[in-house]
Amino acid sequence: ALELATPRQGKVTSAMVREALNGIMVDGSFPAEFVCRAGRSYQLSVSAGPDGGSVFVLHDISSRTRTEQLLRQAAADAEAASQAKSNFLATMSHELRTPLAGILGMARILAMSSLEPTQLEHLSVIRSSGESLLQIINDILDLSKIESGKVALDDVEFEIQEVIEDVARLLASTAFGKGLEMTVFVDPM
Repeated sequence: ALELATPRQGKVTSAMVREALNGIMVDGSFPAEFVCRAGRSYQLSVSAGPDGGSVFVLHDISSRTRTEQLLRQAAADAEAASQAKSNFLATMSHELRTPLAGILGMARILAMSSLEPTQLEHLSVIRSSGESLLQIINDILDLSKIESGKVALDDVEFEIQEVIEDVARLLASTAFGKGLEMTVFVDPM
């Protein structure tokens, strides 16, 4: 620690400076930065003086050091939060997919039984809704992959008419429950 005791006359002698500097010397050289007992950080620079001696300059870098520590802590906190979010998404994905797989599996089994046309239509809506929910779960996971830079886009062909009809089937029961009739027309182009 570099602490100079000022004598009664108020002068600091070269012997006092040398003694203080010897206290921070490491392997025969001075560290570029060090912390004093009072907790303040300093940067030391040494240059040749005009009389052939050495000029020692201390720069108080306490503010910079505190800022760097805060930035390192903030980066560590952000990394920990990101890891916690990734763990949460992975766990929730598994927890949601397992019962959903059971629902879709039972819907497939039920579809193989003898059902009336209306029941088959209702079952089709259940399956479509379950598959949509599964896709939402996958999309949430994709969002977390996008944030981490690990996403790969797929080029997938689809029939727009089928998508519109699936959406209409999902909304039809709500419309029917409100006494509305819902019809969809897709221009064949």
